[in-house]
Amino acid sequence: SANDFAAAGDDGSNFLVKLLAPITRGLAEWGATSASESGDAMSNLISSGHAMLSIAWTAIAAGAALMVASSNWFSSAVGAGGAADFLLGWGNWAIGGIMFIGALRAYFIPILPFLFVLAAGIALVAALLEAMIALPVWCMKWMKMEGGDDFASEGTRMGMLVIVNIFLRPSLAILAYCGSYPVFDVVLRTMDSMWATTFLAQTGGAVVGLIGFLFMSIIQLYLTWYVSLKLF
Repeated sequence: SANDFAAAGDDGSNFLVKLLAPITRGLAEWGATSASESGDAMSNLISSGHAMLSIAWTAIAAGAALMVASSNWFSSAVGAGGAADFLLGWGNWAIGGIMFIGALRAYFIPILPFLFVLAAGIALVAALLEAMIALPVWCMKWMKMEGGDDFASEGTRMGMLVIVNIFLRPSLAILAYCGSYPVFDVVLRTMDSMWATTFLAQTGGAVVGLIGFLFMSIIQLYLTWYVSLKLF
């Protein structure tokens, strides 16, 4: 675990940090590691994104309740209203970050395969239109036979490559689409199982708070985005 790697750093800290750091680090590692061993990595990604959105909405509801509770005469007399406003002002950034990360994991990254397949379809239509325009020129190339024993001369090979490209593009796109999911599953599962431990292992001797968890989630989101772009 991350606490095992950071044990040497914890030993050199003061008593309070030595007490709190393993707890916060363990909670962060538990929160950032996928709890589901079944199912594919994409479904686990969507589930974690919706979990983050639920946490953000719960925090918003709790902040609204805190604001209502701090708006009475007693809290104003003891100064609790200003403290609540201060805490909620800082909490808005954290809640917004969690909601943004959750929305990308739940909605945007899972739709990337469809966007790439759609782009492949548009590229196929564009290739067909280009071939229709180039067809008369290619036919005229066949009228002038050049010397040599080859079936196609240098002037006609480009047109044949265009035809092969058009016929192979749909099947290769579907094969790539089907093959990307198993590779994505293995790569993302491996990264998710290692990332929290790797990130938190270098925090020995320090308490990991909300800022550390947000930075860990942001970098993990970037890595997931990079993997998705490369594979799909």
